[in-house]
Amino acid sequence: MLVSSDLKPAFITPAFGNDWLTHLHEVQLPGGISWLPNAPVWWLLVAVLAVGVCRWGWRCYRRWCGQAYRREALRILQQWQTGRESRAVVARALPELIRRVALTAWPRRQVASLTGQAWYVFLKQTSETLSPPENLRYLAHWPEHRLAALTEREWTELMDWARAWILLHQPEARL
Repeated sequence: MLVSSDLKPAFITPAFGNDWLTHLHEVQLPGGISWLPNAPVWWLLVAVLAVGVCRWGWRCYRRWCGQAYRREALRILQQWQTGRESRAVVARALPELIRRVALTAWPRRQVASLTGQAWYVFLKQTSETLSPPENLRYLAHWPEHRLAALTEREWTELMDWARAWILLHQPEARL
């Protein structure tokens, strides 16, 4: 059954529904919010922070490079403890390693001339918390049989002190 156009019911009109909604358009959303600062003061603050971070990174890198001698000395010490060298050979080389570390950390004119009691006092002053083992003074002068006869306790004390001194000595403390 066909209905003619003039017989349409009154509620069916071309503008069916609310007349106010017929002229609506799609809502235009604003663009995204920029993360970049708008005021020049913020740009200045960002620049100052960037310079500060770069400076901090550079100082950390220089400190890490400046500690290379400690890492190398600890690596040598670790090789000696796990290596095949006899205790006599290692005990003879230990004062030399300590001397090389000291010559790297302090000015040569300050450390190179130290021997005997003066060297022992220097080691004591540079590690405020650790006192060097008494037998460290004599390692360079003892005969091979005395070095080979170091007890386990003496050996452990020497190696522990050497590791601690390499890690904890204070080159900033000028004598």
